[in-house]
Amino acid sequence: MNANLSLSEIITIALVVLIVFGPQRLPEMARKAGEIIGKLRQAAASVRDEFTAEYEELAKPITDLDAELKAVKADLERAVPDVQPISLDPDEAKPSAVSGNGATDPFEAELAAAKEDVRAELDGVDPFEAELAAAKEDVRAEIMPDDDDAPDAPGSGEVRELEPDEDRA
Repeated sequence: MNANLSLSEIITIALVVLIVFGPQRLPEMARKAGEIIGKLRQAAASVRDEFTAEYEELAKPITDLDAELKAVKADLERAVPDVQPISLDPDEAKPSAVSGNGATDPFEAELAAAKEDVRAELDGVDPFEAELAAAKEDVRAEIMPDDDDAPDAPGSGEVRELEPDEDRA
């Protein structure tokens, strides 16, 4: 705490102290005041030093980790300089196939070509059509065996396949 006292305020305080305590006790009072101020300064410095030492002791692991983190970050930036951040926001544009140095990424081009090949193969093909056809064949094989030894359907003596427009009664 800094007390900004002007010269006139200091003279006024000195005159009040001189009048109250008298000229005989004034040197003794000044000596005591100086001793008390010295002890207060010494105590404040001691407390400040203790707090500083405790702070440094507690902050040392954090500063060590911070330095280690910066070193690892620098190593990663040197090892992979062309990595660009990828946004998961669907509203943003997709990342380009151009790396940070301006060259086209060969893996991105290969992936795009493979996607086009798959799209061309699947164009107009129902993905469940093959499974549906296989299931129909399995059901037909169970209902109407192709073997000549198999017994005929009961009643009619022959098995025939119904046309789609025939009524099943």
